[in-house]
Amino acid sequence: MKEQKWESQFREWLKEICPGDMVIDYTVDKSNYENGIFLVKVFTHTYWYQISAQKDYLGCAAGVRMARAGEDWNRGNDLPDGKFCRETWERIKDHIIRFELVKVAKYARTEDQLKLIASEASIEK
Repeated sequence: MKEQKWESQFREWLKEICPGDMVIDYTVDKSNYENGIFLVKVFTHTYWYQISAQKDYLGCAAGVRMARAGEDWNRGNDLPDGKFCRETWERIKDHIIRFELVKVAKYARTEDQLKLIASEASIEK
């Protein structure tokens, strides 16, 4: 079966998030090629991301790899989805980055940074 344009585009986009363009080393492929569904999982230390692609659809779900203390389930979230296009892909990547960011401890900030944060907070109110 000949690969369609959207399939090769999806493979190219995956190279954007995999170090050294080594998609095969950083993904688990759960695709159903006969039905035209690409389903790829990527992992970080804390989360997994499952990206689903079809001719007219692109979406992503995220979940934690370990339950929190006292919980016997793993939390998960739907990330952006929509039409198979560059805009949807960029929204998915942006949300993956947001999931991975962690807050900086206040004691690690300089006095000037703390003043700036305080002034920005008062402007937003």
